[in-house]
Amino acid sequence: MPIYEYKCTSCDHITEQLRNPDRRSKPAACEKCGHPAKVIVSRCDFDMNPDKAKKLRRRQASKQGTG
Repeated sequence: MPIYEYKCTSCDHITEQLRNPDRRSKPAACEKCGHPAKVIVSRCDFDMNPDKAKKLRRRQASKQGTG
């Protein structure tokens, strides 16, 4: 089962839930306040080419002055 992220409609708290895909769009209860939370698009990150990704991270770090 995939993990989905939900954002509370009241307090904006983001929570993760393990759910069947057929229940993905149904509101979840916020862990913090109990109000309904709607599914949001999660950010994912993976490297198809690890060498290219390392170079990109180095370039970004040098632009930010952290590398």
